[in-house]
Amino acid sequence: MRHAGTVERGGEYGATDRMHAAALAEVQDEAAAAETRLKQGSWADHITIVKLLTNWSLLPVTVATGHWDLDDYVNDLFGRDALQEILEHDSAVLVERIAPIIEKADDVFRAETTTDVHGVIASEFRVDTHDGWWWQRVPTIPFPSY
Repeated sequence: MRHAGTVERGGEYGATDRMHAAALAEVQDEAAAAETRLKQGSWADHITIVKLLTNWSLLPVTVATGHWDLDDYVNDLFGRDALQEILEHDSAVLVERIAPIIEKADDVFRAETTTDVHGVIASEFRVDTHDGWWWQRVPTIPFPSY
């Protein structure tokens, strides 16, 4: 999940990673079970909840600077899909711990993006009606051309 935008995020990435790891310290067993469930599904072996939370939390920072491309952006949208799976299918104690982090990141993401009225994402990727609301949003700064 770590992508080109991470370089521009600099020290924020490491600090945010540590903050999220600390938030999950008391629910390590639940987090490990959720990660195992994700990996038994279609998610890559390197996926961790800490990385998912960090990437989603810092995506608006990357979006605001314009140091990203559509592929990187969509990669983080898939990460938000994984977080949604955790919210819907994993232990209440884990959900209680991560839901406020996700909600805060969602609020910032909404503030830094706009509705994708031109179908920018759908022009390059399949976006279904059942996909999360985040698939219907694009940065206010246009994506760089390929």
